[in-house]
Amino acid sequence: MQIWLARHGETDWNARRWVQGQSDIPLNAAGEAQARQLGERLVREASIQRVYSSGMRRARATARIAAETLGAPWAVREGLQEIGLGEWEGHTWAEIRRKWPEAHRSWTSQKRDVRPPGGETYRELLGRFVPAIVRIVRESEGDALVVTHSSCMISFLAELNGTPLETMFEDYHAPNAGAVPVERERILARFGGAAD
Repeated sequence: MQIWLARHGETDWNARRWVQGQSDIPLNAAGEAQARQLGERLVREASIQRVYSSGMRRARATARIAAETLGAPWAVREGLQEIGLGEWEGHTWAEIRRKWPEAHRSWTSQKRDVRPPGGETYRELLGRFVPAIVRIVRESEGDALVVTHSSCMISFLAELNGTPLETMFEDYHAPNAGAVPVERERILARFGGAAD
């Protein structure tokens, strides 16, 4: 059994390269098309029995469209929402480096425990995301699709593989509507007690 982790489709903020975080931005037309393509890809490559989604609009819409293509039920699950980036949301990374240079340097070098102004740490993100994934793995009888967000996917893969959070965006990629399979046994071997 596999859990497929997928990022939501494109939004206008993605197209403009604005940081989204927990700003609840909807899919644009390109993102809706990407969601259909995600479903079509997984019809060919997987046997998805159920689709789970972050509660954020961009993830919910992606999950709904993909689930329709897959002919699978879908549901929102707590804990799968994007990391909160506080005051940085709605800015480009270049603007963030210019307006918050010290905070950005500190966050870049210590991602697990440093929070952006008004945001959350990666420790907090993983503290809710990992247990949510473990619960999905335990209750799923077949392959499942989890539609979430880039920081969630990438930090989870870094934790799973034991690679540094500080280099995770160089080590892993999560394009809009991109999906990666992870074996159920690997998740339980690494994080099995996380949902207890």
